[in-house]
Amino acid sequence: MDRESLCIVTEYCEGGDLDQKFKELKKKQQLLDEEQVVEWLIQILIAVQYMHKSRILHRDLKARNIFLKSNQVKIGDFGISRILVGTMDVANTFTGTP
Repeated sequence: MDRESLCIVTEYCEGGDLDQKFKELKKKQQLLDEEQVVEWLIQILIAVQYMHKSRILHRDLKARNIFLKSNQVKIGDFGISRILVGTMDVANTFTGTP
């Protein structure tokens, strides 16, 4: 908040998102290197683990919401995420991309 204005700070990810990356590779008839897949998967899993430890449910995790910056993944679009109050709290509404 800045006085009475809500300010949203975003980070530019020059690599686009994973969905774009997959489409580019498909167009070029190329595959991702296995080591790259493992590296990004580990980063995604660590990020999700951190969110869950912080009791945050993303609720719309998909390739379009995983961004690439300097060959590292960044999870974005927390617009419909939910913060869980207790350990037994659950999110039971359907939201996000089917």
